[in-house]
Amino acid sequence: MDFNKYTFNTVLKGEGTYNIGYEFDINKKYYANKEYNFIYYPKNLKERKFLIPGSLSNGEFPIYWRGVNLPFTIIKKANSDTLLIIKNNKKFIFKRIKNSD
Repeated sequence: MDFNKYTFNTVLKGEGTYNIGYEFDINKKYYANKEYNFIYYPKNLKERKFLIPGSLSNGEFPIYWRGVNLPFTIIKKANSDTLLIIKNNKKFIFKRIKNSD
């Protein structure tokens, strides 16, 4: 299923990186970022390490929403330009980008 076409408001539980592969599981259904993906540019290295502990990259490189360490809440409307991730009561707005071929 194409992730962009669905609405989500759920908590993704667990530990570690959510998903680095093509397909990912949300509430026991499998989705893929087919045409679009969602990215966030962290303000600084501290913010990047909050979202992805152990990261050594600086703020020049985006974080893909699937790279955020669990647990977090994901809120998205179908075909929306943004995706909201809430982690430890902090909100991060990920913006939709078109996947390159």
